[in-house]
Amino acid sequence: MCLWGLGEQADRRAVGTTLYAAFERHGWPSRAPSDRREYLALVHEANAAQNRAVRRQAIETAEILNRAGASFVFLKGANWLLEVPEVQ
Repeated sequence: MCLWGLGEQADRRAVGTTLYAAFERHGWPSRAPSDRREYLALVHEANAAQNRAVRRQAIETAEILNRAGASFVFLKGANWLLEVPEVQ
């Protein structure tokens, strides 16, 4: 499979942002097409914006639940998504 076939597989499996981050961290292959770099950068930024929005909404929800005195935890799959320290 060529490098850009790998990129297509990453799109299908929704790991394009991880592929982009790995290339940014370890260096892009010298023959990487600029349009593919731009596409992966666009997907990466869109994902980051969505994550920021989810975090803002989770914090707003946490504030409401804290004011109501409710105990809670946010989960995503089997992983912690966000932990807000108790307000004393």
